Amino acid sequence: MVSGKFFRVICFVAQLGFVLVVDVIAAPIVAEASSDSGYVYKVGLPNVPGVMYRCADGTPGGFSVELVQHLLDDEHIRYVWVDGSWADLFEKVKKGEIDILPGTQVSAERKAHLDFLSNRFYTMWSELYVGKHVKFHGLNDLRGKRIGLIRNDNNGIGFVNYVAEFQLEFTPVSYESHKDAVEALIRNEIYAVAGPSPSLFGAMLNDVQSAGIFFNPTDLNIGFTKGKHKAIMAKMNRRLIQYMGSETSIYAKLLSKYGLVNVSKTWQHIPLWLTIFLYSLVGAFFIVAVFVLILRIQVSRKTLQLREKEFLMAKVLDLGEMGVWGFDVATQNYFWSKEIYAMTGYSMEDISDLNNHIIGSFHPDDRANVLTALARTIATGANMDVEFRATSKNGGYVFLRVIGTVAMDKVGKPQRVLGICHNVTNQKNYESTLLGALSKAEESERLKSAFLANVSHEIRTPLNAIVGFSSLLAENQMKEEKRLIYSNVIVSQSNTLLTLINDIIDLAKIEAGVMSIHADFEVRAQSFLTDVYASHKLLCPEHINLILSIPPECKKLSIKVDEIRVRQILNNFVTNAFKYADPGDVILGVKLDDERQRIELYVKDSGPGIDPLQHSSIFNRFYKLNQFSQGPGLGLSIAKSLADLLGGEVSLRSAVGEGSEFVLSIKL
Repeated sequence: MVSGKFFRVICFVAQLGFVLVVDVIAAPIVAEASSDSGYVYKVGLPNVPGVMYRCADGTPGGFSVELVQHLLDDEHIRYVWVDGSWADLFEKVKKGEIDILPGTQVSAERKAHLDFLSNRFYTMWSELYVGKHVKFHGLNDLRGKRIGLIRNDNNGIGFVNYVAEFQLEFTPVSYESHKDAVEALIRNEIYAVAGPSPSLFGAMLNDVQSAGIFFNPTDLNIGFTKGKHKAIMAKMNRRLIQYMGSETSIYAKLLSKYGLVNVSKTWQHIPLWLTIFLYSLVGAFFIVAVFVLILRIQVSRKTLQLREKEFLMAKVLDLGEMGVWGFDVATQNYFWSKEIYAMTGYSMEDISDLNNHIIGSFHPDDRANVLTALARTIATGANMDVEFRATSKNGGYVFLRVIGTVAMDKVGKPQRVLGICHNVTNQKNYESTLLGALSKAEESERLKSAFLANVSHEIRTPLNAIVGFSSLLAENQMKEEKRLIYSNVIVSQSNTLLTLINDIIDLAKIEAGVMSIHADFEVRAQSFLTDVYASHKLLCPEHINLILSIPPECKKLSIKVDEIRVRQILNNFVTNAFKYADPGDVILGVKLDDERQRIELYVKDSGPGIDPLQHSSIFNRFYKLNQFSQGPGLGLSIAKSLADLLGGEVSLRSAVGEGSEFVLSIKL
């Protein structure tokens, strides 16, 4: 437990350090909104004895109050003071009934209701106070006592949270203001009161004293009504930075006046054991009783200190996902702290035989490595550092890193191995994610190279034909029959090149996520398919018989789709059928599925069919059944992507020797 005087020295040093940091890194405010010079700001003056108050002559007093007063005066801002209790003024500034509330401790709840300066001007600690004549020895003295807490006060909330960790039961007594709580403490109606530190009580030091318990460090700032005073906040924040950057400023003077020199609270009473020892000289009869009493007090104090340290250690271990383990060389028994149980999802009650559980929890591939590392540490005294997988309660594995060292007895014989166990599952998952990302990047690079090689070849082929036959057409002696043939070749290869370029553009749009879909208009299935059929009938090879199939139940069907993209999908299907089909029929048709919930647009050919083993690859980019056929192999891949954007599905029904049927299924 830190004494009041020593604690204040620490706070003063920290404050000076903060001022120096602000002086170095604070940047000037480059823009400032102008405020209404005629507006009079209402500034709250809470009645908090020793912290914020009115002096005997009626002038406002207190570190925070005087600081705000100087900030406003130096910025030539008009204001009036509004007196009241802390709780009442806090409600008023939230509602906008007043504008500014000095000395406000910052918390998440208060940030939701108030605006604060970007620079806090002090770190306020909470402190426990008791009556002047109370012999306070430690937290155990609070058990069962009445403790004064101020309504909506951050110090009281911090005290409740602080003692909750020690399972101390006490009776909270609520007060509207610090003044009421102080008066109740002086009248012995309560045992202690939680308030801000330092110098809560000012001139009342003859009646109260610090218990020497500090808790709840909180930034001290100036509160403003939410969203209303950005301009004045910018001015005051700039002025505050100037104050804090100078050792001779009013800020430094106020720190000297209120911060550390106003109150000195040291434990200057005679220790309890010394008083009892002096009285023991009067009668030896009481020596044993005094010894037992002192021993119990010391044990109680040490127990509380150990609990405090244990609590802090548990918090650190929990934050770092670490636990403590041990192995007794003589008994061959293991030990786990509760944190390691939690890492694997077990509780201490779940495991009756810890030794067998630990050995059995090792992943089969890691067990020998862990046991060998432990044996080597015991034999050589070298530190142990090994990672392994251990089974968790949910049936999976967690990655653990074990670090240990050997504790020797007086003759240098290994006695036990002690160490920490760190849960590195998240780290391993991150590593796995990074490796996966690297693999995807490498695959993307490979696909890019393949794409460029493939596309360059597909572009070069029609270009060579266009250039070559164009040169031939330039000859004057060519017969008209050959000229017509060469012209048809150029047109055909130009269309091939245009299709390739369109496919590449569509692929780029799909990859970038900018492919536009317009499904705002209804399309009649019969007229739409008839139009698609007519456009391909003219281009149908002589050995192919293109058939349009529209059953009676589908002739009046309408669907809301992007007509252009659906046509693009069917064009790919029909073009592939013309390319790969044997002499026979190619059917362009429509039908309803078995449940009559979806419409299926299909193209069926009488070609050689496709091996089922290739069905999963047929819609991949650059995949071609015949590697010597013309085209980059993008059509079906684009068709699938477009179907996904339309909310539909594309599928293949085919077997070797039975032809192929490509289907676009869309929900009605």
